Amino acid sequence: MMKVIREDALRALSSVRPGLDSKESVVQSTCLVFTKGRVHTFNGELACSIKSPFGKFEGAVEAEGLLGMLEKYPDETIDFEQDDKIFKIKGKKKETSFPIEAVNLPIEVVEEPGDWEELPDEFEEAVKLVWPCSSTEESEFKLTCIHCTSTFIESTDRFQLGQYPLDLPLFEEETLIRASSAGKLCGYGMVAYSVTDSWVHFKNKSGLIISCRQFKSDYKDTSQFLETDGMKRIQLPGGLQEVVARAHHISSTNVLESSVIVKLMKERVIVEGKGTRGHHREMEKITFEGEPMEFHISPRLINEVSKKSNTCLIGNGRMIVDTGKFKYLTVIAVPEV
Repeated sequence: MMKVIREDALRALSSVRPGLDSKESVVQSTCLVFTKGRVHTFNGELACSIKSPFGKFEGAVEAEGLLGMLEKYPDETIDFEQDDKIFKIKGKKKETSFPIEAVNLPIEVVEEPGDWEELPDEFEEAVKLVWPCSSTEESEFKLTCIHCTSTFIESTDRFQLGQYPLDLPLFEEETLIRASSAGKLCGYGMVAYSVTDSWVHFKNKSGLIISCRQFKSDYKDTSQFLETDGMKRIQLPGGLQEVVARAHHISSTNVLESSVIVKLMKERVIVEGKGTRGHHREMEKITFEGEPMEFHISPRLINEVSKKSNTCLIGNGRMIVDTGKFKYLTVIAVPEV
C-alpha cells in the first residue's frame, strides 16, 4: 500500500489530459498508461508524460473514471494499492477499484527528446494568438497546422493570417505542427523545447513533457500579404468585445466555423454568430470614420487584438493589425446593407 496526496496526484494526472482521445483512434488512447515510473497519454499526434504519482506501478487504467473519482474524493491523502488486476484507491470509509490492462499504448513511436533549448518568454502568448487563425478543413492539411520557423510562427486559413516573431533556433528546417495540438500547450507553462526527427517536445518546470508530431511540408511565403504600402490607417470602435462575446456564445458550437462576422458601417456595427444553438445578430450604434467593411474573426483574437491596438490598416481587400509583434490579417469585403 502507498500513501498519496490526492491533489498532487490529480494535478499530475490532469496535466496529461491533452493526449487523451475519446474516439480511441490509437490503442489505449482513452487510458492513463503507467510505465517506467511515468504516466503517459497518446492519441497519435500528441503525447504527454509526467512522473507517476503511483511510483513503479505498471498498467493502463481508463482515464476519466480515475480522474473523476480523484476529483470527487474529499480526502487530503489516499491509499493506493494494486491487487492482481485491480487498481485501488482508498479514502476514509471509501474504496474504488479500476480494472488494469496490460500496457499496449504504442508510445515507442514517440522519439526520446534530445537536447533542450529554452523557449522565449512570449511563446505561450504567440501560440494563443496564432493557432486560432488555422483552418479546420482537413482537405487542406497545411492550413490545419502552425508553420514553425527559426524566426516566427504563423498559421492561416486563407481568409485570415496570424504571425508572431519568435527566436526558435532548433527549427533549422521549417516544420508544421497541428494547430489543434499546439493549442493544447497553452496553460501549462512550457519553458523548453527539443526537436527530433518526427516530433517536437515541450517541457515545463513540473517535468510535464508534451510531444507534438511534426510534418515536413512546403509552406507558401506569406510575407507579401503582410506588406502595408499604400494602406490606410483607421481606428476600430470601442466596445466590440462585449458584442462579439454574445455572438460567440452561439458560434462556439459550430465546429467548422468558430469565427463571428463583423460588419462595420459609419453609424453602426452588426455582429453575427451561427452555430447549432441558433443564430445571433446584434446591432450597435458606433462612431466609425472608415469605409464600410465586413470580416470574419475569432472572438479570442478580437479580444487579444483590441487589448494591444485599436488601430488597423485597410486596403486591397485586407485589414491588418500590427501590434509591434503580432501581425494579424483578415480579408474584408463591403457588407450588404
